[in-house]
Amino acid sequence: ELAPVDDGRFADVVPGSTHAGSIGAIADAGITAGCGDGDFCPGEDVRRAQMASFLAAALELAPVDDGRFADVVPGSTHAGSIGAIADAGITAGCGSERFCPDAAVTRAQMASFLRNALTP
Repeated sequence: ELAPVDDGRFADVVPGSTHAGSIGAIADAGITAGCGDGDFCPGEDVRRAQMASFLAAALELAPVDDGRFADVVPGSTHAGSIGAIADAGITAGCGSERFCPDAAVTRAQMASFLRNALTP
């Protein structure tokens, strides 16, 4: 269980705002380091590659950079996480040996990713 942490670590997260405690909690747990330069970018969409890294970190999955998806550059920032969640059965990609790393994650997709991640 992650306890809320509203410590103001990210310059663009308003202390006391609705999601501030959750953002701080996942940062404390090592699930995110933000989007750079001391920011979290709370209003931005999450890309599929980023989602893979969030899930892999939260589930403590070992990186798997095996080049299984044609549109994931081996050695890129999120490649190991993408392979890890694929190995864990959380995703099969977006079709035809592709992962679509730059596509936004819809709420429906996130529901499926989470169900897959949390189902033994």
